[in-house]
Amino acid sequence: MQCTAWMTITAGEEGQLSFYMMARDLWYSYKQKLEARFRIVQPHKQSEDLGFPDTIIQDGVLVRTEFDVPSAEIYGININQMKLMVLGEGLFKSDGPDWDPTLLAWLFSIRFYGNVQYSPKYFAKLKAYA
Repeated sequence: MQCTAWMTITAGEEGQLSFYMMARDLWYSYKQKLEARFRIVQPHKQSEDLGFPDTIIQDGVLVRTEFDVPSAEIYGININQMKLMVLGEGLFKSDGPDWDPTLLAWLFSIRFYGNVQYSPKYFAKLKAYA
């Protein structure tokens, strides 16, 4: 993707994206174009081993499909430029299990009090206009 080169040029080596997430409607057409152009598309072996089959590598960056990405959009994420800020001692707070007789089920509660800090300079959003 041209975005990989652009992010590396404008933000330097720390601007290298970790992965792209795209909607499923773009994924199959993108993969077919890569297969027609290069004949061999390199899968991301570590992701496949973890159970994520729809992953490939292009220009050293993982490209994958994601359910929650809106149609015709692609997000470039740089994990190395994200910082997780947590309020309190632990990462998660939990309660339960508590029995609820109206639902006839055990209820668990897990909470996270925190935020993610990042600079938009190191992230990308792409949209298919054609």
